[in-house]
Amino acid sequence: MLGFTFSSVLFVAMLAAVGPLTTALRSGDLVAKLRDNAPTTVLEHAPSLTPEPRLEAGLGANPASPAATQAATTKRPTTRAPKPAASASATASASASAPSPPPKPLVLKVALGGVKVTSGSYKADVVKSKLGATRGALEQCYRSELEGREPFGGSIDMSFQIDSEGQARGVGARNPDVPSNLVSCVNRTLSRVKYPPPEERAAQIGCTIRFSFEKPSES
Repeated sequence: MLGFTFSSVLFVAMLAAVGPLTTALRSGDLVAKLRDNAPTTVLEHAPSLTPEPRLEAGLGANPASPAATQAATTKRPTTRAPKPAASASATASASASAPSPPPKPLVLKVALGGVKVTSGSYKADVVKSKLGATRGALEQCYRSELEGREPFGGSIDMSFQIDSEGQARGVGARNPDVPSNLVSCVNRTLSRVKYPPPEERAAQIGCTIRFSFEKPSES
């Protein structure tokens, strides 16, 4: 009898509890309460699908300001250091080591004078003309003798004979005051001169050849 009574009471209590629950389910209050009381899960450091902007090395996490970006991209002008001027001693040394220009050649002069016909009938003007044609060869004799020695001047008294064929014979020097090599060169030069043949007999000729020089001007 006691067991039946406890079971009856328990059954009545269950019915009492199920009734409000059923009413709550129908009205949606229980679903709202379960949703409000459900624990909320917060995801921390959830991965983002948007790619983060790449940061340049050395600029830090914060983006650079427009002014800093313009300053970083603006190209600064490059200032070159001036080249050192050459010192006076270096300039003087370069001038001293520069090769000096070769010396100017001497101005040589060869003069023919004192032409005379000592024997025979021959015109002195013809002899002067022929001797004048040898001036370049006589100057070369003079220049060759001056090479490697101190300049000098002097004169030679020459004598020779013009034979019937117009050839100079017996060319010789009297009282020369120039080196013997120059005298020999003059003798060979005058011996090669060809004259018009004399009308009658051989003519004896005498002349003086003078050698002189001048130093070139510095200008």
